[in-house]
Amino acid sequence: MSSSASPRPRPTTSCLVCRKRKVKCDRVHPTCGKCLQNGLRCKYAAPGTKIRFVDGDPSRLAHRPLSNGLEDEREELQLFPPSPLPPPPPPPPPPQRSGPDPQSLDATQRTDAIFSGGRYLGGVFWGLANDGNPDDVQRLIYATCDPSSSYLAIDLVFSSLPPRHECDAYFDAFLTSINPIFPLVDSTWVTHCYASLWTCTTAIESSELLLIVAVLHAGHICTTPVSTSPLDNLFKGLLSGSTFESAPNLQLLQAFTLYHSSNVCEALPLSSYTFLPVAVRTAQQLGLHTATACDLRRRLWYHLLYLDVEASIANGLPRIVHEGDYDCPPPVLPDLQPAMALALQARWEWTTNMQRWLRQSNYDAELEAFTLHCRDLSQKAAAITGDTWARDFILLHPPRARCVLSHRQLRKGPWRPMASHESPVHAASREFLRTYISLATVDGSPYQWYLPGLVHPLHAVIILLLRMEQASHILLPECPDKALLEEAFALVGNRVLRGRLTPQTAGRPNTDGTVWIYCLLGKLKRRVWKKCGWKGGCENSRFCLLGMDEDENFMGHAEDKMKTTEVVGDSADGLEFSWEEWDQMVEKFFV
Repeated sequence: MSSSASPRPRPTTSCLVCRKRKVKCDRVHPTCGKCLQNGLRCKYAAPGTKIRFVDGDPSRLAHRPLSNGLEDEREELQLFPPSPLPPPPPPPPPPQRSGPDPQSLDATQRTDAIFSGGRYLGGVFWGLANDGNPDDVQRLIYATCDPSSSYLAIDLVFSSLPPRHECDAYFDAFLTSINPIFPLVDSTWVTHCYASLWTCTTAIESSELLLIVAVLHAGHICTTPVSTSPLDNLFKGLLSGSTFESAPNLQLLQAFTLYHSSNVCEALPLSSYTFLPVAVRTAQQLGLHTATACDLRRRLWYHLLYLDVEASIANGLPRIVHEGDYDCPPPVLPDLQPAMALALQARWEWTTNMQRWLRQSNYDAELEAFTLHCRDLSQKAAAITGDTWARDFILLHPPRARCVLSHRQLRKGPWRPMASHESPVHAASREFLRTYISLATVDGSPYQWYLPGLVHPLHAVIILLLRMEQASHILLPECPDKALLEEAFALVGNRVLRGRLTPQTAGRPNTDGTVWIYCLLGKLKRRVWKKCGWKGGCENSRFCLLGMDEDENFMGHAEDKMKTTEVVGDSADGLEFSWEEWDQMVEKFFV
């Protein structure tokens, strides 16, 4: 027989588990010694089943159909901790769940390897490109994966989770507060998975559990004043034991991104975004940036694009992804309320525009067109349900873009010639702060973890402060900018939680250098207020009703800390404002 001839099928007497693991089987029935030693559920092929043995030539494997006998006998195996006592009878396989099929949402979400766009991804490098039957590809993926290590015993899971009533509260908070802003998962599917968790009696898939824990963690973060979560250790332990680093899949990336996104805050612009390069590169490995990505994958990709722009604005570092690095269209979001879907559409369009505008100097015409477009979207959002939050959130993006794009003018030198004259930047700063404060203080808003929180008003605050400090005329006490800045300063570095201002860094060390920024802002504010003869504090403002005095908020903590630390380029006591120090700060964080 020639070397190119196909080998004939022949029966096998080893168990299927040992064959998959490529270890020697002692062929003891009903459970072989290897399976007994490793706590695996042993399974033998039906008598008389013949399996075609093939060599390692990828080109031959790509054109040969899989053995029906092996496919019929394939079952997912269950891994349990080994016990020194005689093993109990083999447990039943994981329960078959009713409800929406996750694979109907994303055909490759639950696999450790995918093939997309002519590139081999996720570690699969066999010759599958010429196989015209997608079912063959999926069967080969499942047949070559060892699912025995992807399940966890449910009793170990329950011992690590908070009580059921607390988890229910966290999950409800996720659905109402997190998912409309960060729609990284399908809400129907994740609700079904969460409900199935409490009815499961044997085991749960580890990647599915990791995503549920990330969901609960996000719900906890948006409902409590402490930034640490009782689910932190559980999530980190599950992630370290997963295949996220070696063979990531969409579900693991969703969990990783959701967990870290819920921890992002403006007061920690560097440490909050350290996860982003890993998430972006993993998304590219999985093909989320390609035109063939499904809607769920596009949600995750555009979320990472948005965070990339926010991180660049917050810490002054270059972006990871640029225009032209991807070709997938924005997602559709059919499971969100129509008004929130329009709000996210405006945010994603702002993201893609900012990628381009931050690299060019002439953007006025495009920004004006984007402003008109946002007005149309806001009118549609208000007409759908009367949702004022979605309407105002859409209108927030054009003035914010203009404020951020003026970052080159924040230094003392270039700003002085135009400081005493009103400009579109000043008008945009006032418009942004009015809208921002309205969104941040609306009664009963479920999104105050996000705004104020991830979105900050620093550019608008700096622009108006410089305008007031360098104006040649005397400003009147009833100057409208004074009230806006007092209220904005109460929000900088804080968030509103249950009607109270709470520092974002509660329970988290701040080593990102933002204390320097906020302290300089406070010094510049005192300089302007002294020049105009104003008193400090936010008397007669809505923030007196939020239960926090001015010296209790994040700005007060920042200034107290700066009094005890060395200040670069400032006076010996660190209390006087210095333009030299100001330009150093702007050069580091804003240019």
